[in-house]
Amino acid sequence: MDSTKQALQPTIWPTLRATDANALIDFLTSVFGFTATAVYRDGDIVEHAQLSWPEGGGIMLGSDRTGTTWTQRPGTGGRVRGD
Repeated sequence: MDSTKQALQPTIWPTLRATDANALIDFLTSVFGFTATAVYRDGDIVEHAQLSWPEGGGIMLGSDRTGTTWTQRPGTGGRVRGD
């Protein structure tokens, strides 16, 4: 394929924590067209979810849980501690 015709694929993968991760998954898939590629649950808790964007990239998310290495509350920036 001619490189001038090749579309650039977005490769951004933000990671989110949500107080209601199940509702966020429903919202992102039904309103914005993400595909739930993988969702790992323990009851109502979403341990990890990968939502893929049809044009490339996607979002990883999970339920907010106290006592984890995620350093920020939902709605703020965050990072994983490297203790």
